[in-house]
Amino acid sequence: MKIPLRRCLAPFGTVWAGRLATLVLAGIFLWAGIAKLTHREDFFNAVDHYRLLSTNMAYRVSRWVPAAEVAVALLVLTPVRPVRRLGLVAYAVMLVFFTGGLLSLWMRGMDVNCGCFGGLGKSHPAWSVLRNVGLLTLIAVAWGRGRTRAPVRMETSGV
Repeated sequence: MKIPLRRCLAPFGTVWAGRLATLVLAGIFLWAGIAKLTHREDFFNAVDHYRLLSTNMAYRVSRWVPAAEVAVALLVLTPVRPVRRLGLVAYAVMLVFFTGGLLSLWMRGMDVNCGCFGGLGKSHPAWSVLRNVGLLTLIAVAWGRGRTRAPVRMETSGV
């Protein structure tokens, strides 16, 4: 019985795509978290300019979000599947909240620094929303990491 090469290699593609997605996700949150930690004042100003929170709450958010991003990145890198999946869920929840804030900026016609990378660079909220949708897609790929179909049994005829 001939088994197509594509079917034999499909599980390896899934595994490697998931690993690559995991590394990209962790790298982005590590970069964003560290950038916010090193530019705390810029990040606080960005959060405060959203005008969604009181100044006191914006200050608290600007202090906790960077640490949470670094922690989530480390959870995503963990080889223990339940812990990694907890990190992916936390990542998705944070992205949904970030995207909600970006959509509020966009709907109000505000073009301010999103604070996504600690005040480094400025992009229109629409581009940041699209980036977050792409990251949510990567989360779905990373979630399925290591998931394969049942193993293919290769039969050999006795000689």
